[in-house]
Amino acid sequence: MSRDAGPNENRRRLLKSLGAAGLVGLAGCSTSDSTPTGTGGGGDIDVTETDAFTLYERGFQEAGFEPPFTGEIITNETPERVQWAQIIQEELNSTEYFDLELSQFEWGTYVGRILGEESHTDPSLVCLGWSAGFDPDGYLNNLFTSDNFTPACCNINHYENSTVDELVNEGLTTFDIDERADIYEDVQREVVSDSPMAFTRFGEEFNVWRSDRVHGFQTYPNNSVQFLALFAPWADAFTWVGDGGSVQSGGTLTTSLSAAPSNSDPVRLNDTTSSMVTNPIYESLLGVDFDGEPQPVLAESVEQVDDTTYSVTLRQGVEFHASDESDFDGREMVAEDVRFSIMRYLNTSRESDVADWLGVEGEEDDREFVGTVEVLGDYELEISLPEPYSPFRFSIAAVPVVPQEAGYPEAHPNSDTGTLDLSAEPIGTGPFTFVEEQPDELWRIERNENYWFEGTDDIPAQPPLEQVDMRVITESSVQEGALQSGDIDIATSPPPGSVANFEQSEEFTVDRRVASGFDLFIYPSHPEADTPFQNRKVRIATNRMVNRPGIVEAVYEGIGQPAYAPISPLAGAFTSPEFQEEMATRYSRYHRDADR
Repeated sequence: MSRDAGPNENRRRLLKSLGAAGLVGLAGCSTSDSTPTGTGGGGDIDVTETDAFTLYERGFQEAGFEPPFTGEIITNETPERVQWAQIIQEELNSTEYFDLELSQFEWGTYVGRILGEESHTDPSLVCLGWSAGFDPDGYLNNLFTSDNFTPACCNINHYENSTVDELVNEGLTTFDIDERADIYEDVQREVVSDSPMAFTRFGEEFNVWRSDRVHGFQTYPNNSVQFLALFAPWADAFTWVGDGGSVQSGGTLTTSLSAAPSNSDPVRLNDTTSSMVTNPIYESLLGVDFDGEPQPVLAESVEQVDDTTYSVTLRQGVEFHASDESDFDGREMVAEDVRFSIMRYLNTSRESDVADWLGVEGEEDDREFVGTVEVLGDYELEISLPEPYSPFRFSIAAVPVVPQEAGYPEAHPNSDTGTLDLSAEPIGTGPFTFVEEQPDELWRIERNENYWFEGTDDIPAQPPLEQVDMRVITESSVQEGALQSGDIDIATSPPPGSVANFEQSEEFTVDRRVASGFDLFIYPSHPEADTPFQNRKVRIATNRMVNRPGIVEAVYEGIGQPAYAPISPLAGAFTSPEFQEEMATRYSRYHRDADR
């Protein structure tokens, strides 16, 4: 099946994985000592047994460069990213092999630079943040396969390895979890051995709240779904405010946002904050719970008929929210709404959310999905994929269901604007409804009195919270102060340095989870970038100059953990501490630690 991507789709894939906080650009990568493709062999010495400075000496000679290499490290303006870039810069410049400057860019400028078609020719070293999820494909496919060279997607330095391509494709079409685990371990070994980039840190998601007021809240490992715990009965999660004891109904919860949302239409959600604030409003056929397990939400069941066919049975009696802005009083959700919600992604900036599993073909003005979504009745559908796709349940959980009255976006081949404008007023089936937005200041939602859940002995039928106010507070230190003064109940992005103090205070609760993301330092290793990083020895040596434990402590105050391979511990079935340790020992142990 075709996974061709247009420029809007490419930008969305990158932004979806990087989030609003940022990324770093780099150009060029290779898989052998001095060529853009190959096996990644060590040449005449064993790189796993050779110290960093010997590798630099041999690698610079083989690449034909006289030290020092004069170049640039680039990053966006995220403070923590700038700090760890400075640490690496100082470490590399302390050797005789580098003379590197550090340049910072505004987010939009930065994205434009690293997404360009010629990104692989840029000789800069790039600082990047990447976010994936519970499935291993999200950590590997877009960054390391040749189908995803920029501008098709996010392989910024055009790293190319046919073995990686084959293994990633095999992983996508394999359903047995043990077999998949073996495949993705092989992929990681191949990538880490080649070292097109240095993996530096696995992050953590953490929230801090007032212990005497907030009850039941939990931190989700993916920041874009951070407000799931407000009310998600299918995930055994709900939040209330009060003086403790039994569940209390009513009241307003006030949280912080580190940025303002930019859009609320599912096919235009191109930043983390927009996904965060709309998550309590929209729902999908399935949802992914706090343990990474897909659970039925709007679907009663999603049954796999064969390798490429899924039978979907919907819940009955689920009502869409009524609109305050348009002539729409709400109505029951039916199968045609689900089909419509999937099909409206075509030719939009989030097309890949569906195209990755339904396939897409054709030029930008004449594109169509390859697979089919067939309505069999008001509450029955059949989804047929063009080829097996093992992460299907995770992917369908990322497609919110909206009413057909929303119409198709302008970019869609069947453009019909409809009577509802989801960019101005999000309409879904979720436990909360949209009330108002005060640009750059506030996003307000309130309890959905007509929510479909019937309640159990442990979970109420409706959200206990009557209202949730999300205040835009861009400075993390200001969030800290607002929480301490009681102006907000939950701080979603306090300074990392404040967490230890909050943990020591009985007035506050800190909830930390290993995150679905990691930080990267990408090497300009493609021959067209014309740098010594086209030599594998230079890349392995630089891996060993990255003080990962030092970065975790100095920049993040101990929050997070060193990363030596791409898949986060969040996807625990596909990695392990032992595997990370092996990759560290062979290719990436900080040289000062390794010399001890």
